[in-house]
Amino acid sequence: MLKHIRIKALQYFQRALFLLLLGCTCASFAADSSPSLINGVETPYPAPLLMGITAWVNSDPIKLSDMQGKVILIEFWTSSCPYCKTALPFVNKWYSRYHDKGLLIIGIHSPKNDEEQNQTLVKDAVSKYDIHYPVAMDNNFETWENYNVQGWPSFYLINKKGNVVYVSYGADRFDIIDNNIRSLLKE
Repeated sequence: MLKHIRIKALQYFQRALFLLLLGCTCASFAADSSPSLINGVETPYPAPLLMGITAWVNSDPIKLSDMQGKVILIEFWTSSCPYCKTALPFVNKWYSRYHDKGLLIIGIHSPKNDEEQNQTLVKDAVSKYDIHYPVAMDNNFETWENYNVQGWPSFYLINKKGNVVYVSYGADRFDIIDNNIRSLLKE
């Protein structure tokens, strides 16, 4: 019995030491004052236009050409997508953390079905998920096609010059997106 307790104590100590070391590593990475762009696009290209937007939630219409000098994150999502729901807390966190530092987030709601084209449904989702950034309704997938989106959710980071410099498909690269936002804001 005593041997079993010692083994358990050693395992807890090893886990605690691992977590402590991991925390130090993460803290030193987070303290890095000059993050650099990770996995950027091979050749930056001018951000495509936002086209065919049928309605805006949380904002008047936005033209990207009027946003020169801002870092922009375009997020393609839809209200019924489980992966989008996983991503929304991260996007909300980026908005609250970086909006006052020059980040503009634009959610592009591209519906999976006819029901999701309803503006009231999108407004309800925006409210339910506590979204405060502008959301454009792309019911005809014109902006989706302009950006050559591959699925939900998708993220496009645009630098202050108006060029797409990073693209991510799926809900699993939040740390890289965060790093890239910080890097672009420091440019």
